[in-house]
Amino acid sequence: MHLLLLLPLLGCRSGEVGTPDGAGLGDDAPSEWSYEPDDDPTPVFDQAAIEAGLQAAIDIAPSLTAQPVIDGYFELMSLSDADCPSYYEVDGNVFWQDYCTSDAGVFFDGYGFYYPYVDVDLEGNGNVWNGDYFYGVANIVTPGGERLQLGGGAVMISSYDETYGGWRHQSQVLGGFDWTDPASDAGWMADGIVADTYLYAIEYPEYAAQGMQVHGGFSDPDGAVWGGEATAVLFDYNLIFDEALGSVCEEEPTGVIQLRDAEGTWWSVVFDTPAEGAMDDPDQCDGCGTVYLGSDPVGRACLDFGAWIDWEVTPW
Repeated sequence: MHLLLLLPLLGCRSGEVGTPDGAGLGDDAPSEWSYEPDDDPTPVFDQAAIEAGLQAAIDIAPSLTAQPVIDGYFELMSLSDADCPSYYEVDGNVFWQDYCTSDAGVFFDGYGFYYPYVDVDLEGNGNVWNGDYFYGVANIVTPGGERLQLGGGAVMISSYDETYGGWRHQSQVLGGFDWTDPASDAGWMADGIVADTYLYAIEYPEYAAQGMQVHGGFSDPDGAVWGGEATAVLFDYNLIFDEALGSVCEEEPTGVIQLRDAEGTWWSVVFDTPAEGAMDDPDQCDGCGTVYLGSDPVGRACLDFGAWIDWEVTPW
């Protein structure tokens, strides 16, 4: 309704509404307003629940790699044709951008960039890296309606350390990805997990030594990981490796891990292993950390990091 039409309607109650001191309102005049905050109860620390939630996150973290994203991309790109999607290639780098349907009936909408790591000396020390890198924002749909959604970057590379005879593996998932085909190896995407992770693993067979660094986090709105008891976890460059490689503690990592429970409360676990130097008390190397609610310590949580430091062939 036009403002000029509203003015006469408001004016017919002149003297009874809107006076600064409430005159004309009679018993309907509001009392002085005040805000009383809700007395929300302080979350109760449940050690068993926190440990169970964190252990599930720790065990699944090494599987949250870029491999399912890259596999899904290759699977559907194998069903492209010479004209769909439109692309160009330079020194192995492939870029495409299109809105089309291939001869195989696959619908492509968006853009993608693929770069193959082939003997790339990233550090300038002679140790070369090999693997795959993809970045894009695209929606790819099969004839049967299965959908691969790509919204970010995925890196999966490995390198052999010529100096010390060891392998290094790196994976990064940055963005949002989803792959609905039940017949494909969609990994964590098939479980509805939203991952944003950086994983770095080392393996030195001569020393029977391994280790891993985990950063980033993942959420699970559907509860496949935690069974409805938690919804998300955040890792903060948590590093753990064998004593054979110089670690002061191989029972627990450095740093902090945070867990968000089903009620939306964030719990932080601070571990005792220092990022540098020796531990103040060797007895603190026990796989346990101090649990905090905000800045208040509320208890301890003890966990098993075997999935990060003890594997066969590859960490993932």
